Amino acid sequence: MTRDWNDLFRDVEAALGEDPASPKKQALAARWRALVGEFTGGDTEIKKGSNAMWADKPNWPEPQRSQYPIKPEIQDFITKAMKAHP
Repeated sequence: MTRDWNDLFRDVEAALGEDPASPKKQALAARWRALVGEFTGGDTEIKKGSNAMWADKPNWPEPQRSQYPIKPEIQDFITKAMKAHP
């Protein structure tokens, strides 16, 4: 699963700057949703908890914060892509 996430992060980073509603970006958002679905098992409460955890990342202690380095521009992209097609 880590490899799948790393591959997705790389692909998202390569597509930064494109329209979040474009088919390419929406395909990346779909991959993101699928990986989240695998992690949460489709449980909305787990998804809410995970979203809250990631939103609080600036408050995480080290080394946890640097152990999970999702670049802010990747997080920003995926947020915009998800809003473009909920």
